[in-house]
Amino acid sequence: MKSTAPHPDPKAPDGVTPAGRHGAVPPAAWLFGGLLVYFAAQLILRVLTAEGVELDEAEQLLWTQDLRLGYGPQPPLYTWVQWVFFQAFGASIFALALMKNLLLLGTYTCTWLAARRLVAPPLAALSSASMLLLMQIVWESQRDLTHSVLVTTSAAATLALLVELLRRPRTGLYLLLGVTVACGLLAKYSFALFIAAFGGALLLTPGTRRVLLDRRLLLSVAVVLLLVTPHALWVIDHLGEAVSSTAGKLSADRARGAGQIARGMLSLAGIWPSFLSPLWVVLALFFGRGLSAQSEGRDPVVCGLFARYLLLLVALLAATVLIGGASHFNDRWLQPLMFFAPLMFFVGWPGLLRHPRLHWLAWAAAAMALLTLTLLSLRPWYDGRRGHVGDLNLPVQGIARAVRAAGIEPATIVSSNKHLAGSLRLAFPSARIIHSSANSPVLPAGPVLLLGSAAGFDALRAQQPGWTDAPATTIEVPYAHARADAPKLKFTFAQAGSPAN
Repeated sequence: MKSTAPHPDPKAPDGVTPAGRHGAVPPAAWLFGGLLVYFAAQLILRVLTAEGVELDEAEQLLWTQDLRLGYGPQPPLYTWVQWVFFQAFGASIFALALMKNLLLLGTYTCTWLAARRLVAPPLAALSSASMLLLMQIVWESQRDLTHSVLVTTSAAATLALLVELLRRPRTGLYLLLGVTVACGLLAKYSFALFIAAFGGALLLTPGTRRVLLDRRLLLSVAVVLLLVTPHALWVIDHLGEAVSSTAGKLSADRARGAGQIARGMLSLAGIWPSFLSPLWVVLALFFGRGLSAQSEGRDPVVCGLFARYLLLLVALLAATVLIGGASHFNDRWLQPLMFFAPLMFFVGWPGLLRHPRLHWLAWAAAAMALLTLTLLSLRPWYDGRRGHVGDLNLPVQGIARAVRAAGIEPATIVSSNKHLAGSLRLAFPSARIIHSSANSPVLPAGPVLLLGSAAGFDALRAQQPGWTDAPATTIEVPYAHARADAPKLKFTFAQAGSPAN
C-alpha cells in the first residue's frame, strides 16, 4: 500500500512543513526529544514526591514475589515484566515508574511509526503527540493503570506492524506480529476486541485483505499459540478466578431485558466523548470551521479501513450488551482500542497539513504535558495538606521504623489489607509478604509479623489459632506530607508463631 499523504514542502528547513504563515509543526526529532524529557521528569518526580504506591502497583509488589502462569483475574505479562525490572533495580518505586514510563514511551513511538506511513511527517508527529490530549493516557495511565498500559503498547506495536505489512509484507514482520498479538492477549483479555475488529476491517477492505490472506500469517498464528498456550491452560484450570472480575465489571446486575439493554447502550454511548476528551474539544476549536474542505488527498483505502474498524468495534461492544448482558462500561476500556484516534483524524483530513492553526495543536499537547506533570507531582503534597490523604501518602517508611524500633526484622509479614501488604515490600524487600483474605494463608515456617489497621487487627489475628494470644502493639504514624495537626495512621502489629512450626 502506497500512502497518498502529501509530502512536506521541499523548501522547508530540516523537513519541517509550514503550517500556514504563523508557525510550523516541529519535526519528529523534537517530538521524541520532548517525550524523553517528559517521561524522564515523570520518573524523577514520582520517585522524589511519593512514599506510597497506588493499589495496582501494590498488587504488582505482591504478585512479583513469584513467577506464575496466572495471577487471578488479570493475565500475567505485566507481572512477568515487572519481575524483571525488580530483579534489575530492586522492589522500588523507581522500578515501578521506570517500567510504566518506558511502556508509555513505546506507545507514542509505535503510534508514530504507524502514522509516518499514512500521513505527512508533521501530521505523523502530531498523531503521536496528540495522545497527550486523551486523559486516560496522559493522566490515568500515569496515576494508577498497569495492565491497560501494557495492552495499549502492544496494540500500538501491532498497529505499526500491520501498517508496515500493508506497505511491504515480510516474513520477519509476520513473526513479530505473532509476538505483539501474544503480548496483547497476555496483557489484557480485552485485546481480543482489538484483534477481532481490526482483523475484520482488514478482511472487509479490498485493498488490505491480502495481509491476512498471506500464507505467512500462519507463522503469526503459530507464534501466538506457542506463547499463549501455557497461560490458556492455566485459565482452563482456574476459569472462575480468571473471569469473575471481568464479568463483574461488565454487568452491575443479572437482570436481563429492556432496562438492562437501555442502561448498557447509554453507558456505551457515554464512554466515547468521555474517553476522547479533551481531544475532540481542542480539535473542534482549532479546526472546526471549514473542516470538510480539508479532506482533499485522503487515502480511500486507509479511510475505509479505519471506518470499518470503528463500525466493527461498536458492533462488538454492543454485542456485549445484547448477548452478554453488559450494563456498564468504563471509558478506560477504550484505551487500547482508540488510542490512535488522533491518527484516524489526520487520515480523514490530511488537508490540515496547511492549516494556519496546525501548530497550535503541538502547543496544546505540550501544555497538557506540563500541566499533567505539575499536578501529578503536587498531588501527594496537596492531598496531605488538605487532610484528604490518598494511597501515595501511606507512611511506608514510618511504619517500617516503628516495627524495627520494636526489635523486629520480619521474615514473613501477613496483612489483611492488600494495599498495605504490597506497600510493605518497599520497606522490607527481603521479607515474604502475604495478603491474608478470609481464607487461611499458606505460611512458611518461622515467626510471622501480623500487621494491619487497628480496627481490623482482631479479625486478622483470629484467622489462625496460634495468633490469638500474640501481644499486640498499636502505634500512630503521621501520613506523608500531612499537616502536623492532621489525623495519623493507626496500625497494630504483633509477632506470632507460624502454624507451620
